[in-house]
Amino acid sequence: MTSGLDTLDCMTTGAYHRGDGHTPNSGNARLRAIVAVDGKDRVRCQQPGCGHSVYAAVHVVEEDGKLMVLGSTCFAQRYGSHAALGQAQYGGGGGRKLTDEERQLLIQNTEALLAQFEAQASADAEASALAEAQVHADEALRKQQIVDKLLALRAAYAERKAVIPGMTALPSSPWPWQMERSSVALFTAPDGAHWVRVQHKDRSQKLAPWPQFPGWESALPSGIGRADASIGAIAVDNIADAIQVLRQLGFLGPEVGRWQDVLPRRVAHPTGART
Repeated sequence: MTSGLDTLDCMTTGAYHRGDGHTPNSGNARLRAIVAVDGKDRVRCQQPGCGHSVYAAVHVVEEDGKLMVLGSTCFAQRYGSHAALGQAQYGGGGGRKLTDEERQLLIQNTEALLAQFEAQASADAEASALAEAQVHADEALRKQQIVDKLLALRAAYAERKAVIPGMTALPSSPWPWQMERSSVALFTAPDGAHWVRVQHKDRSQKLAPWPQFPGWESALPSGIGRADASIGAIAVDNIADAIQVLRQLGFLGPEVGRWQDVLPRRVAHPTGART
């Protein structure tokens, strides 16, 4: 590959041919890279009949197994347009700026420069994959910590054998503030605990633990809502978002129906369900 420099830009001089008797075939060509160098360190365009120096948007093309360096004008004339070969494998736009060492490789050993680009791309992809894996690992740990917290609260409740008023008899809604004739939705946590979506008389939505247990106020992620001790439930701002979070945490449900139908069937032995 020639390394001589010139002081001229690569100018439009009409349609080019390869100089070996036939017109270039873009089907046998790949745009391997688009690079750039400093204006004072221009490199020579290798289009037959050109020989001008270029520094921005230098196109590295592999054609019929051979590599050549072309200015953007010569590239467009050789293959029909600037977009003829699609997106470059490495670099793009005005070109990836080369270091002095990379510029020497471009002139002396273009294949080695492309191999260096490939190695860097592989390293970047590996680093990105490791970062993504770490994000997933952190999320899994966060979910496990929440489940562990719920299990600890359930165990503490079972040890204390707390008696919840209204657990065995349901003459009326367990929640005096429930909107009349509204349905409820039952969710089951990974540890077997139950949470019930209940509509308030003011038409807002709540998530109530069933049966209630010590520490219920902080058992769910704070982003779901805020604990309202006056009604014994979590006040939820957006029930759709809250349900999505519960599903991400592994909750089952919802099972929707009247509280008379849903609760007795699913909470026949609340203490056993929490152990």
